[in-house]
Amino acid sequence: MNTFKTFQYFVVSISILMMTACGNSESNSVEIATTKQIAINKIIDFALSGENIPTRSDYRNAGVSGVTSKNIDKINEEIAKLDQKDVDTQE
Repeated sequence: MNTFKTFQYFVVSISILMMTACGNSESNSVEIATTKQIAINKIIDFALSGENIPTRSDYRNAGVSGVTSKNIDKINEEIAKLDQKDVDTQE
């Protein structure tokens, strides 16, 4: 068997091993971030760092209504004054 074929078999074997090792049990499950959680995390990061300013889409994806092009600057100004605990939920 040539070296390239051996390498291919090795890569395929490792890939199969990795896929089966992950399994579907709760203890091995990987949480996939939802669009909503990604948006909430962006707002949290902005509150903590003042960087990566949230957009109207981010607020909408986080479940926040009423954010418009006329009020988003004021909203972001207020969010920048808050801590993580103040912005990690919709309430």
